[in-house]
Amino acid sequence: MYCVLLLFFVDISFSEDELYFENLEFYNKSYYDFLNNQQTLINDVFKNYDATVSPVYMRTTIIKDEYDIQHSPNIWNYTVFLYYLKLLEIDEPSQKIDVAMELIEYWHDARLTWNYTKYNQTSIYVRQEKIWSPTLYAFGVNEIEDFRDQDFRQASVHFSGQVFTYIPLRISANCALDMQLFPFDKQTCRISFSQPIYYYKEVQVFSQVYELIQKKEGLSTMGNSEWEITSLVANVRSEMFDDGFGNIQLAAFVITLKRNPMYYFYMIILPSFIINTISIIGVFLKGADRMSKARL
Repeated sequence: MYCVLLLFFVDISFSEDELYFENLEFYNKSYYDFLNNQQTLINDVFKNYDATVSPVYMRTTIIKDEYDIQHSPNIWNYTVFLYYLKLLEIDEPSQKIDVAMELIEYWHDARLTWNYTKYNQTSIYVRQEKIWSPTLYAFGVNEIEDFRDQDFRQASVHFSGQVFTYIPLRISANCALDMQLFPFDKQTCRISFSQPIYYYKEVQVFSQVYELIQKKEGLSTMGNSEWEITSLVANVRSEMFDDGFGNIQLAAFVITLKRNPMYYFYMIILPSFIINTISIIGVFLKGADRMSKARL
């Protein structure tokens, strides 16, 4: 009986008529032309490419506040784009905020450019280990966790040389909380990212937020039952150091939160009131029961 069921399952699951990748008739000539063009493109683009060489222009004056635009290329740009955020927890005693973030980082590599009309291809997807990539640092956080599989990270490369990759993170960041107006308080927390190994005259950092999550409908999905996120904005600020190594730029995301006082009413006050009411009623019922027994 077991063998019959196994054969029946195999016959259903591996039918060549139903599985797309088993039926070669579904693959027409244009598909194979696409694969051949992509293979040729990748071979040509990466022929002399070295992933250990940085595209960041470094011949700049670090300490002096100047940049020779006439004899230097444009400052290398790095953008952190916040696609989504979810509040996980706020730990008041530890002054910490835990969030899950979906980030997209953009940068430009002039070596990864091609004539898209020649290859009939405007973009390609490659393993991130195959290209040079900047290292994203979270500034002033307690803990950071990258959910990507480090062996299978992907990057998208545009024919103009723009590269982007997706980063899902869990971050525990420091946040100074003012509890004086509890439970009607509002808090503001900041999560910042940087490229600290580069000087601010070598790398210009940008931060952006996906505009749809800044609207009321998007903000309503990012909080929890205790906290409501009322605002989410991006800005860039400079961190000044007097150590002779120059300053760095921080791509910051500012989160404004408002506590929901009704959470404590439903989770603490109301249950406590019900329990205390039942206890008081129980005391009087026990007293009435003793009096009735005494009369007997």
